[in-house]
Amino acid sequence: MAEAAFADCCGAGEVGMKEHCAKEGKRVNSFPHAKRMDRNRAIISRMPGRECAYYAQGHCIYEERLNPGFQTGFRCVVLTRWEDEYDQFLDQAEVFQLDDETAGRIWDKRFRKLAEGPLQCQEFTSGGDVAVVNCIHLLDDVCVLRLPACQGMCRRFKSR
Repeated sequence: MAEAAFADCCGAGEVGMKEHCAKEGKRVNSFPHAKRMDRNRAIISRMPGRECAYYAQGHCIYEERLNPGFQTGFRCVVLTRWEDEYDQFLDQAEVFQLDDETAGRIWDKRFRKLAEGPLQCQEFTSGGDVAVVNCIHLLDDVCVLRLPACQGMCRRFKSR
C-alpha cells in the first residue's frame, strides 16, 4: 500500500521504494514519505519500572547497588563537600600535632557551622530521612537525581 502511494506520488511507476531511493542516492528512510509511513507504525514503549527493586524516584539504582561508591559522580555534592572539609581539617590537625580531644572539639564547632550554613545544592528538597542533610533525594550517600533515569522494565528488572 505504501509503495503504491509512493509510486503514484513520485512517479516511480513499477519501481519500489528501495529501488527508487537507491537510484536517487538516498537512504531508504530519507524518502519524502517516511514520516507518513512512521505514523502508521506502532510505537512500542517499555512498561514502567516502578515495581522494580532498583527503582528510586524515576531513576535506576542498579549500578550503585552493584558497586556501591564506585561511581563518584552519583555522590551527594553536600556530603562530598563536607568530607573534603574534614580531610582538610585532618591535614591541619596533623600539621599542628593536635591531640584527639582538641581536634574533636574544633571539628565539632566547624561541622556545626557547615551544617547550619547553606547546603549549596541546586537540587536540594527538604523532607528526607537523614537529619543532617534532610534532602528527599538522598539515598545512603547518593543523590538519586544523579543516577541514570529509569527507562522502564529492562533485563535487570527485579520484583520488590
